[in-house]
Amino acid sequence: MSLPILLLTLLLQATQSQLTPPGKSSVEGVVLRAGTDEPIEDAVVTLAKAAPDAEVSVTTDSQGRFALKNLDAATYRLVFESSGSVSQEYGQRASWGKGTPIHLAEGQSLKNIVVRLMPAGSVSGRILDDYKQPAAGVPVRLMRFSYDEQGQKTLRPSGSVRTDDRGEYRLYFVTPGRYYLNAGTAPSPRECRDFTLGPNEVNEVYANAYYPGVADLKFATVVEVQPAAEVRGVDLSLARTQLYKVRGRIIDGTTGQPPIYAELSLTGDYSSSCGFGY
Repeated sequence: MSLPILLLTLLLQATQSQLTPPGKSSVEGVVLRAGTDEPIEDAVVTLAKAAPDAEVSVTTDSQGRFALKNLDAATYRLVFESSGSVSQEYGQRASWGKGTPIHLAEGQSLKNIVVRLMPAGSVSGRILDDYKQPAAGVPVRLMRFSYDEQGQKTLRPSGSVRTDDRGEYRLYFVTPGRYYLNAGTAPSPRECRDFTLGPNEVNEVYANAYYPGVADLKFATVVEVQPAAEVRGVDLSLARTQLYKVRGRIIDGTTGQPPIYAELSLTGDYSSSCGFGY
């Protein structure tokens, strides 16, 4: 080997040692679109430790490739996200399941990770009032069953939107699965009404209903969303609802006089009433 080539080789080795400190680890791979193997550019790949804020993110290149380098030996979660695709963790087998932690040893180089992100779907339709006129500003929710921390099966919202002036709505970037569609408004707590009416909107109140127009969930029809599918024509007709006032007096049971201070609250079942704030 000639002296100039030898010097260049030593220089490159010295530079490489500065870029990749001894004992550091790395993770490399590619992100593809499920079903087509098309590379996904600008997908966000996040490597996170268990400690709060201990994470690093990179984006994929035009070939869907990513590289996370100069990592400490630790246990990580590897998360992949791209607009229009279902977010996924490394090792995750089901869209609503959990991933597999990555245990990086000192100096380990984990390569050739291949992740295929599932394209999301959409659900659209139209909401009419009891006069078959477009119902504007009506909350529409997609809901599905899931298990809470106590292992109880609970119906939870998975996305919400308001109808436009034509009574039309569209829920997009929906994770494929089985859902119930619920629409309507009802008197609800303040935290459920964190939206502002326009200057020319009237606050109409509609009865709640599940698709295809039933009040009881057990008679509702499941809306099946497939990957990349556009589920159209999920329409509902809703009846306007009358609002009521509750009035009365509070008396101290000991003195028979009104108390100096009292708290009063009116509670109800708002599990399907709130269209926002989730």
